[in-house]
Amino acid sequence: LRRAFASESFPRHEALIKEGLSTSRAMGARDSRFPYPLVQMKPDSASVHLPNGRCRVALLCGATAAFSDDILVSSTARLARQPKASALRWCMDADQQAACASALCISADCTVEGPATKRQRTSAAGPEGSVRVRHILFAHLQLRQPDPMARRPGTARTVQEAEVAALAVLEKLVLADKDPNVFLRACRELSDCQSGSQPGALSGDLGWLSRGQQETVFEDAAFSIGLKSFSDLVTSSRGVHIVQRLA
Repeated sequence: LRRAFASESFPRHEALIKEGLSTSRAMGARDSRFPYPLVQMKPDSASVHLPNGRCRVALLCGATAAFSDDILVSSTARLARQPKASALRWCMDADQQAACASALCISADCTVEGPATKRQRTSAAGPEGSVRVRHILFAHLQLRQPDPMARRPGTARTVQEAEVAALAVLEKLVLADKDPNVFLRACRELSDCQSGSQPGALSGDLGWLSRGQQETVFEDAAFSIGLKSFSDLVTSSRGVHIVQRLA
């Protein structure tokens, strides 16, 4: 809002800032440089040559900026392929009494790949261009429309609470990735999807999925992860998912 600016109008501008933003996530949303220079900022730029292989870039603001590189790496050592979960873990580990704590994690894979090898089809393989996945769903009370595939209402009040609950489970899954029973127990107990009620090893199983059957954000996660690997936290219109590719 461009209005006459004077020292007398500063309280009014502060009141406008407290009205909040129409978004659930923001980083550096308050820009005190425009339209009036309340503070002086001189940005610096730098370039970094990424090494060959997988790496992560952390953008930190507030309390998370106090973490050393060793703390950032050690706290999310098993979440190297889950940048969203890594950023959430850093925010949760930050000083809760601080005015703000924001984090953004960017995952980059600079591996030089050789020629793609043709995948051998077996009798257990699904249709061409499909993947078989299972998931754990954490619903919440901020869903815009009822979920016909839900087996119960979510206990989380907000999407943020659902993400925190999903992060706790994801950390347990990657810690015990060699034990399939950990996923099955968590799915039967915690998943808000009807697939969680399926018997035995089929708990959470969505079968073979092709492009166009699920939401784009869910499909992108399902098709991008490796075999037996877990996805990052995936937020869709149904809630927050943890996806594992089975085949």
